[in-house]
Amino acid sequence: MRAKSAAVFLATCAVTAIGWIVLWPGTPAEPVAAAVPEPAAKPWRRDELDALVAAIENAKSDGEKLQAALRLERIPSTEILSALSSIQTTRDGELTLSAKALLIRWASQDPEAAIAWAWQEFRSKPAWKTAFQQIGPAWAWRDPEGLKAWTLAQLEARPPDRGKDFFDDYSIEQAKNLDAPGLKFADLNLISGWLLREDPKLGMEVFLKRGGFSSHDDRWEDTLTDPRLVERAMQAFPPEMIEVLKTRDATKPFTLGPETHAQTLLRLWRKLDPDGFRNSSYVSYLPENSFEAVTITAKEWAEVPADQREKAAQEKLASVSERQRPSSATIIAKEWATTDPAACRAWIESLSGKDASWATSEYVRGQAASSLTETLDWVDRFDPERRGEYLVQAFDIWLKANPESQPDFSGWSESRRQTWSDLVALTKLGTP
Repeated sequence: MRAKSAAVFLATCAVTAIGWIVLWPGTPAEPVAAAVPEPAAKPWRRDELDALVAAIENAKSDGEKLQAALRLERIPSTEILSALSSIQTTRDGELTLSAKALLIRWASQDPEAAIAWAWQEFRSKPAWKTAFQQIGPAWAWRDPEGLKAWTLAQLEARPPDRGKDFFDDYSIEQAKNLDAPGLKFADLNLISGWLLREDPKLGMEVFLKRGGFSSHDDRWEDTLTDPRLVERAMQAFPPEMIEVLKTRDATKPFTLGPETHAQTLLRLWRKLDPDGFRNSSYVSYLPENSFEAVTITAKEWAEVPADQREKAAQEKLASVSERQRPSSATIIAKEWATTDPAACRAWIESLSGKDASWATSEYVRGQAASSLTETLDWVDRFDPERRGEYLVQAFDIWLKANPESQPDFSGWSESRRQTWSDLVALTKLGTP
């Protein structure tokens, strides 16, 4: 089971991600095959395509959209261009759901052809941005090396003196005169983010090639949630690029440069796994006098008496910076849930914002395999707005622990049972 596409589907279903369900994207840094298995090539008639499109466009619920889009897999990728030429691809200037789904499927097989067609078709229209945002993530999932190479080739072909227009949208006339997508600063941000989810090293390489600075540059915590992913991202920095970190005065502000981003990543690694970071080859790049209290280790937690753990957890969160709180809450939840799930849930309910959502995710990952229904019932009551996201996480964990079994649906709502069935259907798409 691969969680990302289902999470995307449940988070943004009915807008962009409906097309993702004809794929099954991998988890970050997970090796993937060269291509999605092709459905058996058999002729499809124009009236059949019309029926498929009508089912997607007229679907009233997420489940109906899922089932309708699944049927698009009948169309071989070699026929997608013909299909796109036969349907309405835009409505009110935006891509239709059917066009999105077909573009994503095409991108999973031949992303360069898909993006070349989309640029020629939509380059002077608002729909180009949406098309780019369908093709890019599918390309990053299927062939991250290929997307990186294509991106760098576009940058090489860019005129050397771009000036301010690198940050602005192209005019209609400018777009018409470009044979290939002219990547903007914001486009490179998107590509870097897509690649970070698949291979953090490739994503960081594109990020560094982009150059410049943005207020969003250091917001990697939601993607690089494992110290191994942070270490992979650090491999994008040549040693000479970050050597300055060993000798700089930690009490003085940085002169902005790549080393600024390297230090942000190292601090994130240290937050996620303080002991592992101290034993890594990168520890010398972050001066010892810049270490801060970031979390509570398993050993420290085991030594806290049960009746003092809530106080200890609150004191630990109070001792770290605002940016460090979510990761600290995550590690506390991981340790506490193994010894006293009920007390851990009560503590998580006292949290808010990212502290609560990160801790809840960790609790779900730790308890879903052994206490599925109890965990889902709690999530539904505590954080109903994100129940879909947590259900996907629980599904992944439960299925990994029980690959040949089905959970006890007693007491489940019809909505939860239907979503679970939809997720089961999605897993079968990657089965030859």
